[in-house]
Order: sequence, then structure tokens, then C-alpha cells
Amino acid sequence: MNKNLFQTFNIFLTKNKRIILSATLFSFVFFSLGVPYKKWWFIGGEDDYIDPYELGYKTKNWKWHELSYFFYDGHTQPQLNDPNYKRTTFFTTSYRPLCCIGIALRYRLFGTNIYHYHLANVFVHAINAVLLFNIFLWLLSFLPALLLALIWAFHPLISWFFGNIVNFHYYVNVMLMLFVFIFFKFFLDTRKWKYYFLSCITFATSLFTRETSIVLPGIIFFGTYLYQNKSSKIGIKHFYKSFFKILITTSGIITTAIGFLLLRLYLYPINLSVSNSASTSLNTTNYSIITYFKNAAITSLNCFKLFIYDLFGLSWIPWDSQYKTLRISLFLLILSTLIWFFIKNTKKIHITYLFLCMLIMLWPSYIKGIFSHGYFYEAYPFIFLAIIFLFKFYNGNLKKSNETFNVFKKAALPILGIITMLFITLTIKSFSRRERRINTRTQAIKTLAYDPIIKNKSLYFFGLPYGAFVTNTKKAFWMLLDNPNIPIFFDISLSVKPTNIHVNEIPSWKIILSKYYFEKFTPASNIVSTKINHGFRFKSIDPQKVSFIINDNYESNTKKIINNTVNIKGKDLITDITILFDQKDLKPNTLFITWDYKKAKFKILGRNI
Repeated sequence: MNKNLFQTFNIFLTKNKRIILSATLFSFVFFSLGVPYKKWWFIGGEDDYIDPYELGYKTKNWKWHELSYFFYDGHTQPQLNDPNYKRTTFFTTSYRPLCCIGIALRYRLFGTNIYHYHLANVFVHAINAVLLFNIFLWLLSFLPALLLALIWAFHPLISWFFGNIVNFHYYVNVMLMLFVFIFFKFFLDTRKWKYYFLSCITFATSLFTRETSIVLPGIIFFGTYLYQNKSSKIGIKHFYKSFFKILITTSGIITTAIGFLLLRLYLYPINLSVSNSASTSLNTTNYSIITYFKNAAITSLNCFKLFIYDLFGLSWIPWDSQYKTLRISLFLLILSTLIWFFIKNTKKIHITYLFLCMLIMLWPSYIKGIFSHGYFYEAYPFIFLAIIFLFKFYNGNLKKSNETFNVFKKAALPILGIITMLFITLTIKSFSRRERRINTRTQAIKTLAYDPIIKNKSLYFFGLPYGAFVTNTKKAFWMLLDNPNIPIFFDISLSVKPTNIHVNEIPSWKIILSKYYFEKFTPASNIVSTKINHGFRFKSIDPQKVSFIINDNYESNTKKIINNTVNIKGKDLITDITILFDQKDLKPNTLFITWDYKKAKFKILGRNI
């Protein structure tokens, strides 16, 4: 009886191995990255505060059918009910109606309980891991496919990018794009039109969620040619002969993209005289032409280095200079290995195609002129497939006498396992650190928002820790206070920053990597603030630990007087500064609020400044 039961169970496992592993993978990702982090809240980015406020809070009293308005004006930051709002144009809009509806619906369901937003993000991310696992199974056996799916799910890049609750549309868009590829492959294999229509419908849904997928017709077009010509000699002449046949095969996908663009053009006409304010920051500092190009070159170089480290999976290595040798060594090792496997590969064209697909999926970074981690989330599936092709179709000397290759072949799976465990450990540790950092900010915001002292008062925030708060934090207060009419001003033009981390450096790319991002933004008791007539004076007790940064890119109503600077590591750091408030802000009902660096919470200074 027991033997028969064991055999039946074994047969069940064998027949349903794919389903069981998929369910296990989903559960592991969801419970590792989602369930434990009950204190998750707004991560602090600009959009993280804007979108839930503009699209969630402001539409909470709409009727359900009114959400269809977003198909008419689906810009993700429409500034609802703003009399000064000007409709965006074709090139400046982020027309994402389904994304807008999704944010509005989630706000109705979850309100400001961001833990549930986070669970929703991880839920879709776990689905993506399962989809990639099944796609990898087209080329690999179960174990390497599972390990690669885990590496993708827990890649260090995820720990940097993941967490902003507004980024839900990235995860949904990747899920939809993966379904487009799966359905279209099923169509090519079976010629069943239901799969064709499913791929077109899913593609349209993806476009209305996030416009990044507009490049899929080109990717699918060339991918179809490569997929249908497995045994044929692939070349330019052969491609031209197959061109119209492939064009007809992919016409549904192409027509869907054209239809979306025409709709976008109808709703948002082209107006070249309007600049993209979302990607242009006002800088009131007088820079010379030489300084401007110098800063642009440094920014571009830093962005390129960030791109390279993300591309080669080295984001987990600290950015500090003492790790430079390790970063460069691993980079050269990985690069030389990939080049070797490419040279002796039978699928060079396929690998090149996948690499180009990755570059194409990063097109938003070319438009904005700056690289972002988030764009890699949509491009990484192509990178993983390219790596699979590199190793699977390696055509070096496969004889037993080739001991080097045999050793590598035997070691490949254990190496993959070690990388998987390393990435899982680093990412889970990263999530825990981020949650602690987020929770400090969360508790400070909620404690102040629920303090009856601030009720019906104008609020002026200043002298805040660098990287902890942004100007749109005021929208979180409006949601918590349930009163968008309260005047709130966040002056972050003067920030307090730990000196020993990236000395006096204001990165134009927000997340630098490694140590800095996880560092506490509360420099303990190293600051003394003194109240003076119409202002305050801030002084650093230990310049080696704390200094001040003036950033004129942000709006400010204060005059700043530098009293003292100290040169540390070749940088002149501000250690003593006075700020004076504009007379128009000195109203009886205005509360001036700064940060208590000893207790890690907001500190109300009162009205009489």
C-alpha cells in the first residue's frame, strides 16, 4: 500500500514538475521579498508621493465609470483639479491610462497602507520570475532554468530599484510583454489564431500601461525571422526574400502599435515649442559654458559606469574606492569569458539580436539623457536569454581531452548555485535595511501628521537630512491630513549630509549604489542649531562627520550666509551656515519645522522666528 502510494506520488511529481517548481518559485519570491516587510511605506522618491496623491487621493470620490477619463487624459501626473494645468503634448506626455487607473484603484483598496502596495508589486514580480523560468525551459533543463530565474528575481539591481510603490507599472509591463512573446511563439508553433489575437490584445494592454513596449513590433519582427529559420542559412539576401512574409505574420502587432500612436497623436498633438518640464530642472546657479560641459561629461561618465556595473551584475559591490580593484577584476573576468564564448558560438546572430533588444528596451534613457536602474528591469530578460545562448551553443573543442572545458562545464552549475545564494542573501539583507530606513521616515511623517498642533497651520520645512525627504513629501502630509488646502513648503535647498560618504558630492543620478544609499540619514548629535532673529544658525560640531550642502536647483525662500568652511580630502565643506527667512513667510499661522538629529524625528520650532 505504502509502496503504491509512493509510486503514485512520484508519478504525480514527474508529470507536474513544471507546475510544482513554478508554484515553489512564486511562493519563495513572494514570501521572501514581500510578506516580512510590514513597515514598508513611501520610499521617498518624487513620483512615489506624486502619483498616489494626484491619481489616488484626488480621485477617491469619483464614481467607478469616471475612471475612464484617464483614456482621454492618461498622463501619469495630470495635476487634477489644478486650474493652471496645461495639457501635455505628444513628446512630453506619459500616456498610461491603465497605469493611472491602477494607481487610483489601489488607493481605493489600500489607502495609505503602503504594505499592501508593496505586496502587489512583489506579487507581479514573482509572476514575472515564473514566466521567465518557463521561458528558460525552452532552452535549458529544470535546475539551471530555476537557478537563472532566481538570479533574475533576486538580482541586486532589484534591491536598488524595487520598493518605490509607484513602479508597479514596470512589473506589470514586463509581465504583459512576456505574455506577448509567449502567445506569439505559441502562434508560430501551432498557427492557432487565438494565440495571435491574445498576443495583440496583450500588447495593446501593455502600451496603455507603459509606452516602453512600443518597440516590440521591431523586436518581434526580427525575432520571428530568426525563429522561423532555424535550419536555413541566415543572411541579408535570405532576409530580404522573407521580408514580406514576416511583415504579414507580424502585421497585427505592427497595426496595434500604429493605432496606439495615432490615438496618442489625436489626444496629444505635437507641439515642438513646448519643452519637457519633467526632464528639465531649473538651475539658478550661474555656470560657465566650460563648467556646464564638464558637469555633463562627469554625469555621463558616471551614468555609463553605472550602466556597465548593472549590465554585468556587479551592482552588489560597494562603490567605495577600496573595492575598485575587485570591481575591475570581476568585470574583466566576466567580459573576457563572454567574449570567448561568443567567438566560439554557433548562434552569434541570435546573441547579437538579443543584446540589441536589450539596448532597444533602454530607449527611454536615451530620450531623457540619463540612465536609470528601472529601465534595466524591462531589458534584463533579453540579457539572460543572451547569456543562455552564449553557453548553450558554445562550439569549442568538446573532446574529452579538452580538460579546461570539461572542468568549466562541471563547475558551471555549482557556480550558478553560489551566485544564486549570494544574490538572495544580499537582496534580502538590502530589503531589511531599506525597510528600517523607510520606517524611520514613515514614523516621523505620521507622528507629525497626527499631531493636533499642526492642524490648520501653514507648514515650512527646512534643514532636513540629505536624501531623506523631497519637495513632494508634502503630498504625503496632504493625504494623511485629508486636507489638500493646507499650505506646505519643503525647502530642501539646504541639506545636512554625512561628510565621510561621497564628500560634498551631489549626484545627478539619485541612487549611487552600495553604502551611501543604506547609510542612516540621521547624523546623531553632531549638529547644533541656534535661533536668531528671523532665522537659524546651523553648526557642525564634527566636520569629519557632518557638513551642509546648498543646492540651488530647488526652490527656496531663504537667504543663506556661509560662516565657515573646512577643507576635507580636497573639498571645501560648509560647516557653519546661517539661513534667514523671507518676511512674507513669517505669518502668525506658520509653523517652522526642522529635523531633530538626536531623536530622528521632526522638530517643531514654533511660529515666532
